[in-house]
Amino acid sequence: MKIVIVAGDPSGDLHGLDLARKIKELNPDIELYCAGGENLARQCRQIVNLTEIAVTGIFEVVSYFRKILRIFNLLVKRIKELRPQAVVLIDFPDFNLRLAKKLKNKDLKIFYYISPQVWAWRKNRIKTIKKYLDKMLVIFPFEEDFYKVKGIKARYVGHPLVELINNEKEKNRNSKPEKIIAFLPGSREKEVRAHLGLMLKAKDLLKKEGFKFVIIKHPELKPYLFSQAREENIEVTEDKFKTLSKAYMAVSSSGTATLELALLNIPTIVIYKIGFLSWLLLKNMVKVNFISMPNIIAGEKVFPELIQYQASSENIASYCKVFIENTNLFNSTKEKLKKVKEALGSQPASLNAARQILNELKSNR
Repeated sequence: MKIVIVAGDPSGDLHGLDLARKIKELNPDIELYCAGGENLARQCRQIVNLTEIAVTGIFEVVSYFRKILRIFNLLVKRIKELRPQAVVLIDFPDFNLRLAKKLKNKDLKIFYYISPQVWAWRKNRIKTIKKYLDKMLVIFPFEEDFYKVKGIKARYVGHPLVELINNEKEKNRNSKPEKIIAFLPGSREKEVRAHLGLMLKAKDLLKKEGFKFVIIKHPELKPYLFSQAREENIEVTEDKFKTLSKAYMAVSSSGTATLELALLNIPTIVIYKIGFLSWLLLKNMVKVNFISMPNIIAGEKVFPELIQYQASSENIASYCKVFIENTNLFNSTKEKLKKVKEALGSQPASLNAARQILNELKSNR
């Protein structure tokens, strides 16, 4: 039996690795192939590396169009040649939903693990999901009912970050809190280019507060992107969880990192900037009140959000000072973050997803 796992985002690549491991534990005879990054490639036979085309913003994607199309066509060709019994799509919806359209046939089961956030924006994707996907394996409790009401098979399997964060907490349980503000500028090159300079200027405005600043670099990003920080003698590390185990607070690009920070109980300022034209189009398409998942889950602004023109060095520094100086706000934020974690439960997501996939394939034989 052959299964192909497709994950284009760095976070999806990491979750794909966990899923692949669990599938192999449950059935060692399965042949696993992947289109992802270096994590998935450690567990599967890699067809193409997708993380090199992980970009955000409508116009940013256009600039990569030729490369994306070439890789897309190659992947479709290789999967059809492999003739797997199942394809598991992880996040990366613009790419993966088009891939589902190209691949769908009666002999192939297509699963989606880590759903597109169609409840927030681009709800027209629901028609594509209903037509081409066999089952949604969702990571937020409310998503299961959302899909079932629309006649789509869905199962809540738990959130993969919960297990990951619990393991990291255990590894770093002896770490002692320090006066550290962690900067997480993003996992993509364009995010780092948009956010790192703002963080470094905010650092200059916060010098009098007596904090140490540490920049967390995603392992797949090129070192030269962080040259300015090194020139200013600011620590740049890839050891994210060891650093965060000691951090007082954080400033983070919106994305998976904000939920990691929430589960680690770290008060955070969320920032995000994209190209101006992309922003003009997207701001009227998003149908939720917040962009960071901890705030969406909580239903309130637990983490301050500085989006687009609000994301200035002065605003970042100002919000950091509020958390530093207002002890009551800082402590109440940590209490609210505990409730965010409780809302996600403690199910082993990767194991549950692997079982769902194998059970579906078994019943289909």
